[in-house]
Amino acid sequence: MKKATLFTTALVAVGTLFASAGLAGAAAISDVNQVSNFPESDYGDIGWTSVAAHPNGNSLVVYFGWEVELNSSSDNGGYHYVQMLGPDGAPLTDPVRVGGLEDRYYYSAPRAIYNPVTDGWSVFLIPADEGKVIMQNVDAEGELDGSAVEVWSTDPAIEMAQANVEWIAAENHFLFSAVGRPMTPPTAGNRDYQWFTLTISAVGTLLSGPTVVGDVYYAYTNGQMAFSPTSNRGLLVTVGEVVMGDTYAPFAQLVNGDGARVGTTIRIIPNAEAFPVSGVGVAWNSSTNKFLVVWSSERRNDCASPTTACGLYGQLVNADGTLSGDTITFYSTTDTAEDFFRPQLTANGASNEYAIVWHMGPETYWNSGTNVWALRVSGAGAPIDEA
Repeated sequence: MKKATLFTTALVAVGTLFASAGLAGAAAISDVNQVSNFPESDYGDIGWTSVAAHPNGNSLVVYFGWEVELNSSSDNGGYHYVQMLGPDGAPLTDPVRVGGLEDRYYYSAPRAIYNPVTDGWSVFLIPADEGKVIMQNVDAEGELDGSAVEVWSTDPAIEMAQANVEWIAAENHFLFSAVGRPMTPPTAGNRDYQWFTLTISAVGTLLSGPTVVGDVYYAYTNGQMAFSPTSNRGLLVTVGEVVMGDTYAPFAQLVNGDGARVGTTIRIIPNAEAFPVSGVGVAWNSSTNKFLVVWSSERRNDCASPTTACGLYGQLVNADGTLSGDTITFYSTTDTAEDFFRPQLTANGASNEYAIVWHMGPETYWNSGTNVWALRVSGAGAPIDEA
């Protein structure tokens, strides 16, 4: 029997480093807690996961349980669940299913965020290939606060993968962003995947949008966002092609607190120097009012030479969207046993640091397994200690 487990990485308050072979590593500073457990299911898998901290020290984790209640690999579905965790990461509540109709399967990546108006959390879900955004409030005790709200829907359906949400205190609303594509084939005047934004009230009322902010040929669906309240600017990042035929590389777009586009598309890497990318993340640092964009390059490069190396890279970006300094190389290797992908990060403005986590494993990682790594980085982009 395959048992579903979840090992959380709390990006809002990174405190656990996972030690493994490969890079030189430090010992873990705390135990890893098993949060979820679905022993009744032969086919239970945990998918997309998000976590957000409450000012009282607890956190809410939301995760996708693939087929955990259907008990059949042929049903091809699953549900999202929420659980409250204590400051040590241990579960304080049992998993509670969130979403809409009982027969509705939620597939895409969720987002949990602290809601300062309700003093609880808000969870944002994207049903697979339905062109909808769902919001569920959760109170400070980890219990569902009312029913799920359908914030927005459209026809034809939109293919989306990852919800991104920031609370904009100056505007008193959530700023939601995602990368999506209409499920009808694009035409000459209709770009493929693009960013769009919505503004949403604390109780799930759609205030404005959708606003399409991209102007590129192709944007990958796992786009992310960070917001600077100091300058009232958000930076959306993703990977793809700015112009048809470009190398698949990270790029960005500034938006304001209402989700409207500011300026033009930002190339993080000049196209002439770009290389295939396997993931990108972004965080804003209150000490410097700068964003750090981090991306990974992986097995599709074959890691065969220094120019096609696998690794982890970064770029500081000013609040006005201009690049700050040169590209940062955190790790670069031609060893396929150290294949980097899916970086995520957060910033600690009080200490002027970033914390980056990523997956790393061999080229055949689906069969050989991966590990999660973490690295502290200074506000200037310099590594602190070892991964």
